[in-house]
Amino acid sequence: MSKREVAGVAGLLPLGLGDDAYYALLVREDQLEEIVQAAEDAGLDVQESDDFEREQLRDC
Repeated sequence: MSKREVAGVAGLLPLGLGDDAYYALLVREDQLEEIVQAAEDAGLDVQESDDFEREQLRDC
């Protein structure tokens, strides 16, 4: 990936699938809102990073 392509990347969108493995999607900043809305429309639990961290600490 070139530096120009990295500039438009919002970052990693972690996916929790309920097991011990963790997955993440590399997403473009201009598509982030649409991706989150599609996930919510599909009934997925979309969490902000602070919520995710708290949940992980609680489960330890």
